[in-house]
Amino acid sequence: DNFKQEIEYKLTDNIKKQVTFFLGVSKYNSIEIQEEEIEDFKWGNYEEIKEVITFENSKKLLIEAKKFIDNNLIKLQLN
Repeated sequence: DNFKQEIEYKLTDNIKKQVTFFLGVSKYNSIEIQEEEIEDFKWGNYEEIKEVITFENSKKLLIEAKKFIDNNLIKLQLN
């Protein structure tokens, strides 16, 4: 099983945005962001990121991602 979660929110009264999140692993410490879509990013552990997230639906998503990792850690390490 793969982790996939969606968040939907309104940008304006007429514009709704749906974002799909997946978990991934990077071999590199540097990344290239899509500047027109992403204002900023931060590497951090679970506790650090939990403190930074401001939207409730994003916090719920982080908790679900952590549960998925905890429940599938052995399977993920074998791949």
